[in-house]
Parts: sequence; structure tokens; C-alpha cells
Amino acid sequence: QPSTLNVYVGHIETYIKPALGHIPLDKLTISDIREHLWVKVIKLKKKRNGVETDEPLLGDFALNNLLRTLKMAVEAAAEKYETRITTVSRKYIKKRPVSRPEGDPEVAEAAERMTKVFYEELDRDNPLWSHFMLVLLGLRQAERLGLQMKSVVLDTDKPVLRIYQQLDFLKEKGGWYLKDTTKNGQPREVPLWGEFLEAVEKRLELREKWSKQPDWNPDPRFADLLFLGEGGKLITRRQDTPMWHSLGLDIRGHLARHITGHLLAKKE
Repeated sequence: QPSTLNVYVGHIETYIKPALGHIPLDKLTISDIREHLWVKVIKLKKKRNGVETDEPLLGDFALNNLLRTLKMAVEAAAEKYETRITTVSRKYIKKRPVSRPEGDPEVAEAAERMTKVFYEELDRDNPLWSHFMLVLLGLRQAERLGLQMKSVVLDTDKPVLRIYQQLDFLKEKGGWYLKDTTKNGQPREVPLWGEFLEAVEKRLELREKWSKQPDWNPDPRFADLLFLGEGGKLITRRQDTPMWHSLGLDIRGHLARHITGHLLAKKE
């Protein structure tokens, strides 16, 4: 996928070439990689308002992704050129220890937290309730943010959401754009009922209210999206994630899909 390729190119252009580009491939060693790239990139810190913080620039998952790109680059170089190293040995550069909380106990615990927030703590008139309720329906973040008004089909006995695209980002396309396919390439219909139907109806009412205000001025490319902010502003992952965290939830997208399965099975 172009977005995946962009991640690899970003790693190479942002970290790997600046650190190692001055060393000829036939002279590059594991020690060079460790000293000039890995040790330094681990120490990088985020900056806020030009001031360095104590927060790492790259988290453990991001560092492991960078290491994956580095391994591919080194192995590709070994196939095309005579290089001193053919792969990045774990003996010298180790993956960062990470855990994905997707075992049954962790899913059940996370589902309990989600249920408490959406069914007990969060007022249903709060825009965040209608904005995020569909997370519990199993929608991926990019799919949810890419829903158009025509995706919502309510005038039938069985209301549904038609999922056929996602909100994506590519510099070549000018930044954020609507990608006309889902992650697995297959469109699907998702039934709406109960609180999920209520959330969509509330979002439609809120959008109608905001659209009548003087400041409503959405970008024409995204004017038909269901989830627009006040003034018609586009909501991207960069805004969506902090809004999600403001609810006291820090749950990875794929875990949210496991939670959906857990809750639906529990209802059965």
C-alpha cells in the first residue's frame, strides 16, 4: 500500500540516511549502525514550542518499526551490492520490549472500562459520545472518520452503515484525502441498532445544527463527511486520538475491535 511504502521511505529519509548516508555500503558495519543510528535515535526527545521535553521522540513500537525498515534496507543492499553485513543481528541491536494487551483477561478489562465510559460516565448529549460510540461497533479509525452522509442508510427496516472508503494521508495527494477502498479492499455493510443507531442520529442532528451556524465552511473535498467538527473542520487522526485520550482511554485500534467482539458475544 502507498501509505506503508511512505512509512518505509520516511524512516530512510528521516533517520537512516542522515545517520549512515556518509558511510559507503561496502564499509558499513553493525557497529556503525549501532553507534551512528540506533543509540542516538533512542535518545531523541520530543519538543514542544521549541523546547526539548523528557518524552522520547519515538516510542517502542515506532522504534521496532524503524528497525524493521533498517533490516529490509540492509538485506536489500546485500542482494544488490557487496556489503560487509547481510542483516541486522539481534545480538547487537535488540527489538524494544513491547506487549500487545490482547489476551482474554486484558480484553475483558478494557471492555469493562469502555462500557463504563460510554454507558455510565459520558452524557449522550456530549458530542464525544456520538463521535466515538461507533468504536464499539468495530469500525476502524480511518473508516469512521471517512464516513460520508451517503454511507448512512436509515430509511429501511434495517438501518446500516456502508463502509467503502477511509480517510488517509499522502503527501503526493496533497495531504488528507478519501481513499476509495477499505483496509482489506472489501466494502461491507454494518447494521445499526440501539445505542449505535442513536449515536448516528445524534451526530446527524449535531451536524445539521452546526451547518446552520455562520462559521460553517467545510473543505469541499470533505463537505459530505459525517464526522466534521464545528465550523465544518476536518477531523483527522491527529485530532481524533487526543479527543479519545481525553476520555481517559488509551486503547489501540485493534484492541478496540477485540472489545467489540467481546461485547457482542457477551450480549448473545
